[in-house]
Amino acid sequence: MTKLPEGRKPLPNEWFIDRAKRVQPDNEWPQVDDFSDIRPMTNEERQRAKEREKANTAWQKCVSCGGPAQSDFCGFCIEEE
Repeated sequence: MTKLPEGRKPLPNEWFIDRAKRVQPDNEWPQVDDFSDIRPMTNEERQRAKEREKANTAWQKCVSCGGPAQSDFCGFCIEEE
C-alpha cells in the first residue's frame, strides 16, 4: 500500500460500502449471473460452428505485406505488381 501525503488520513470502510451501494443499489440487476437461458448446442448448430471456424481459418498471411490472403499473396499486392 502506498503512503498518503502528509496530513491525509485513509477513508473509513463505511465510505467504500456507501460508494458501492450508490454505484449499484441492492435491488438492481445483475446481482448474480444468471445462465438459465444457456442450453447445449444442437447437432445442427455444432456443425455450422465447425463450418464457420473452418472458413474463417482458411486465410493465410500475405508473404509481402502480412495481410490476410487466400494464397501466398493478397489481392492488393498482386494488383500492385
